[in-house]
Amino acid sequence: MQQKGFSLFELLIVVVISSVMFTIAIVNWREFQLRSELTNTTLALVTFLNQVKSNANFQNRNNAIYIIKEEDQPWRLIVIDNEQNDHDQIFFQFINANNQVEILKKNNDLLSIFHGRRCMAQPETIKLKNDIGESRIIISTRGRIRYCAYAMQLAGFPKC
Repeated sequence: MQQKGFSLFELLIVVVISSVMFTIAIVNWREFQLRSELTNTTLALVTFLNQVKSNANFQNRNNAIYIIKEEDQPWRLIVIDNEQNDHDQIFFQFINANNQVEILKKNNDLLSIFHGRRCMAQPETIKLKNDIGESRIIISTRGRIRYCAYAMQLAGFPKC
């Protein structure tokens, strides 16, 4: 007797193999998404800090960076003139687009100061973290801004 089509056992094997592959793909996709969010936030913050440093050097002023954390809001960084210390006059602002990525600092903390007159900065290490791992942004005394991946592998990031 000739049969056309697939047997129930063959279909069951295909469904099991497909579900295993789908489960692996979902886990890897979530990991890829978290790595991408951490990478993008770190690089965006490095770009922002370079902009603040360039502005401090160009305007010849001291730009102070503060972190603001409000309830039910993503964290953000504000830049003010350190000599005037007026939190209402904000020059620049960085708003975190990803709620998954957290900055490991207290609220209303002074993050760093870029001294435009001397092309220097207050040394600081900024730690960004999500469920997949942690990245760090290092600001040196000479105003050099570097970034690295801590205890994990991120594409294009050196290890800390």
